[in-house]
Formats: sequence, C-alpha cells, structure tokens
Amino acid sequence: MLPLVGQKLALTHKSEATALMSACVIAAKLVMLPMAVIVARYADRLGRKPLCLVAFAILPIRGVLYTLSNDLRFGWWVSRSWTGWAPGCSGR
Repeated sequence: MLPLVGQKLALTHKSEATALMSACVIAAKLVMLPMAVIVARYADRLGRKPLCLVAFAILPIRGVLYTLSNDLRFGWWVSRSWTGWAPGCSGR
C-alpha cells in the first residue's frame, strides 16, 4: 500500500515526493513503537493469539478504508497509522 500512497502524493506534490515518502515510513514507525510497548504489557494477560488476530484483522480493514477514501489526508493517515498498528500488535 505504501507505493500507492507514494504515487498519490507524488502526483499532487511533485517537488516534495521524496520527503513525503520518507514521512510515510516514519509515521508508520512512530505508531508501531508505542503499540508494541502496549501489546508487550498486555500479552501475558490477554494471550498472544487474540493479539495476533487483532493485528491481522487490521490489515484488510486498512485496505478497505484506504480504497474507499478519496481524501488524500485521510488515506495517508489510514494507510500509515494502521500499518503501524499491525506490526506493533504482532511483534514484527
């Protein structure tokens, strides 16, 4: 999904395409780090399987929300923040 977001950003902001792609990667990592810390705290209490199910359920929801969005800012937020949630939950 990152290449699709990058294409949309490059079409609308040609001079800032590289910086915006970098921001996409950084935004996902900024969401992933706190999510991984939260999941690590609750993994023993809740179990790892339910947390993995949540992580893997987020991915198709993210794809549907991104597909249905015409707003570039909303699409960017959904694709980057939800991309950070799934690896944070699954520990990848």
